[in-house]
Amino acid sequence: MTNRGHNKHSQLRTFFAGWVMIGIFVLGLLASLIALPRIEHDALPDISAKTITNGQLTKEIDTQLQKKIPWRDVALGSWGIVSQAYFHSGFRGIFIGKNGWIFHRSEFEAVPDITYQEALKLYWIRQVQAFLAKHNVGLVMVIVPSKLRLYHHVLDVAWPMDRQTVYPRFTESLELLNIPVVMAVEPLEELKASGVNAFYKMDTHWSLEGARAVAFETAYLAKKACPGLSYPSIRYGVEELPKTSHYGDLMKFLPMEKLQRFIKKPQTQIPSFALIPPGNSLFDDPETPIALVGTSFSAIEHFQFADSLRLAFQTEIINFAEDAHGPFEPMVRFLNETDWDHHHYQLVIWEMPERHIHRYYETDWPEGVLEATSPTIPPCPATSFWGEE
Repeated sequence: MTNRGHNKHSQLRTFFAGWVMIGIFVLGLLASLIALPRIEHDALPDISAKTITNGQLTKEIDTQLQKKIPWRDVALGSWGIVSQAYFHSGFRGIFIGKNGWIFHRSEFEAVPDITYQEALKLYWIRQVQAFLAKHNVGLVMVIVPSKLRLYHHVLDVAWPMDRQTVYPRFTESLELLNIPVVMAVEPLEELKASGVNAFYKMDTHWSLEGARAVAFETAYLAKKACPGLSYPSIRYGVEELPKTSHYGDLMKFLPMEKLQRFIKKPQTQIPSFALIPPGNSLFDDPETPIALVGTSFSAIEHFQFADSLRLAFQTEIINFAEDAHGPFEPMVRFLNETDWDHHHYQLVIWEMPERHIHRYYETDWPEGVLEATSPTIPPCPATSFWGEE
């Protein structure tokens, strides 16, 4: 397209958007005039200098107007569609990239105390590793990269420099502390290069294929770092299931959410599978030696990370991951609720998304976890004991 043609196209877009905005303004004004007589005056506070100056009267009028305005959801949804189409923005600051890729604004926010937060998280992880080591249990970290790290190229928005260095710096620090860490970004990048989406376009989470790729990388690293790991082998069969509908968690920020009463929600069809153990082997040994602790990446069944780990390790794995609680609360509960005098764990896999590295937390750790530790903790302290009676 020539520059003249491109400029003409841009002018037409701007002209159309301008008239749409004027139309929405006029409709909004008309809706407000219709809503004013419908306000329930008995619900309003007494008109006085106090209610006017403290904003109480204004707040209640606004609340009544929001309830009484006709076409409110339609108007908000329509404006959202214009915003999405012309400004590549949705509700509450999500960013929309090329080919339908959506990103939450939190992936772009600057972190003023990022160095301190990284150091704090490293300290907590180190303490958990030391606590588990005292009970002859190994720890393997799985650091899930942000969606933006893999797909920043589909956006015209700049990727903050302080965010770009978080993942390599943090994972390198874990390695220096002798904590086995799965560089999940590597198998996900390989998957992306093969033409398979490592994340879902309309979700903050990885795809089923992405979860499976990371699971096999996790099993490879765990067996390499912990050669004494011993557990009953279960030769799972795999049954491919019909695709299921998945409504991405980022869809709630798009205008379609406001119009859901009038149009059908767009959903993603995602693959799924079932593990089939041979006979009753799944119940032969109740003492499952591997535990998974983590976030929604591990807890939500759609992504089947736990199943993929079972397939990769060829054994049963107990999943203690929780949705919407971050990586630290589930770990605290796991440490608190396990009987460490009579446990059967050999390995704990701790999944942690990149975005939680610099997020602020107040965490009450169980007694005995946050203690001074030796700088020479082996990555798998129970190696010499694993496999013995």
